[in-house]
Amino acid sequence: MKRLVLQQSNDEFYTSHSGLALVGACINRSSDLGRQVSRLSRTSGQIADIDIVRSYLGLLCLGKSDFQAVAGMHGDDYFQHALGIARLPTTERLRQRLDQAAAGGLIPPVFRSTQAMLKRLGVKVSGYANGLVPLDVDVFPQDNSNTKKEGTVTTPRPGKQVGLLVLEEPVQVNGVSYPCKRIVRVTERTINRHGQLLLSPEISLEGWWTDLDMEPEQILTLYRDHAISEQFHSEFKTDLDLERLPSGKFASNALVMALEAFAYNILRVIGQMGLLGRFAPIRHPAKRRRIRTVMQELIYLAGRLISTGRRLVLRMSRYCPGFAAFQDVYGQLVPAR
Repeated sequence: MKRLVLQQSNDEFYTSHSGLALVGACINRSSDLGRQVSRLSRTSGQIADIDIVRSYLGLLCLGKSDFQAVAGMHGDDYFQHALGIARLPTTERLRQRLDQAAAGGLIPPVFRSTQAMLKRLGVKVSGYANGLVPLDVDVFPQDNSNTKKEGTVTTPRPGKQVGLLVLEEPVQVNGVSYPCKRIVRVTERTINRHGQLLLSPEISLEGWWTDLDMEPEQILTLYRDHAISEQFHSEFKTDLDLERLPSGKFASNALVMALEAFAYNILRVIGQMGLLGRFAPIRHPAKRRRIRTVMQELIYLAGRLISTGRRLVLRMSRYCPGFAAFQDVYGQLVPAR
């Protein structure tokens, strides 16, 4: 094996995360994000608040949730060009400004901007966004005149009866009333599934909180698929490095979670558009790709940034397996003028 000669260029610039161009295009599809951030701003710093948000979203899409990761992006011209950042903050400035934004109520506008982006891209939000929480105790509430009770009893097989009860009652949070309901299921078995008579009936009691406007049977069907929801939670924590929240303040961590959801939806959209079409790199068939796969195939692509004729050119390798998919997704997000 011949010894390699290692050299570092003095003028050429290469990037290992070409996919940030797709991330920046998705952020730009949420046209009200900058307006919402500026409206809630209470600072007069020289760095714009939208630059703070864009910087942290870019880090999250690279799988970096620590504030210190932004220090490694100083001098990276492509990071700023791809995300449309005018000035890149320091680690201390990023932490301080996110704390101020969390105290200023930035979380709801971030969620609204995420929904606006998904709507403009024609992406439907799954019902798992609201979630279903199983109950262990306090299944039956106290009698309340405003509570509506609706129950049904069915017999799926001989020796088994299932009673389903729906209890509708609003939940008060910070003076705001939210519609909510409890679904209670009682199952009595006098004969097991093998046909054996039981000396005493087996009675099981289950309950769920939910705010989904669906039939009880559909809600229980969704809950039976909670393992699928856990797969998304796993991606959220491991693939995007959110097993440990970066801040010591609850409000700041809540904002980090909101931005993480924004970054997750961006990567999910990119994966659905680029890794399931005819230009996708060769892989086994699937209905969706993990976030880690999206990052490996489309985000962490090596490229060379060239400035020529007042234009920026991103040049990739001759045998880059993800170039066709990258070009297809970018063409959909940023149509030619």
